[in-house]
Amino acid sequence: KKEIIKDIFKIYSSPLKRCIQTAKIISNEIAINIEDLLLEIDYGLAEALSYKQLIKEYPKIKECWDKGIDSRFPNGENNEDVNNRVNLFLNHISLNIEEPTCVVTHNVFLRCLIGNAFNIDKRHWYKLHIPFGIPLEFISHQNQFYPNISRDLLGEIFVDIGRSLA
Repeated sequence: KKEIIKDIFKIYSSPLKRCIQTAKIISNEIAINIEDLLLEIDYGLAEALSYKQLIKEYPKIKECWDKGIDSRFPNGENNEDVNNRVNLFLNHISLNIEEPTCVVTHNVFLRCLIGNAFNIDKRHWYKLHIPFGIPLEFISHQNQFYPNISRDLLGEIFVDIGRSLA
């Protein structure tokens, strides 16, 4: 892992404790830029509920999901809201990304990023499997970001997408 992180010149992190802790491990004394846009999806009133509890307390959410509708969590966000934050963040950093940069963020943020990068229908983003703690490399060129992810890792990320289409 030292080889992956030794050339990083800038680091951004979600303000949540677990991301800041990870960023400190990676940072090697580089200043960490805390960025609210990198937060995990806001589950609102559904925070800490199990799936079973969520469906029992908020059955309309599952009804929407079953119809392919991107429903918001009660007093929270949906994928489109997170996707808007992803785009705002990418626009923000694309203005001055001239050196290797590390971003420490969360699962749903990464699902939106990957879903967009591979032009996957938003209805299927929840099926993307984002491996915990594995670096996902993107290359910036002319204010666009392109995934540079190995085929093996892509196979792991898309494993449930393939099953659902078979």
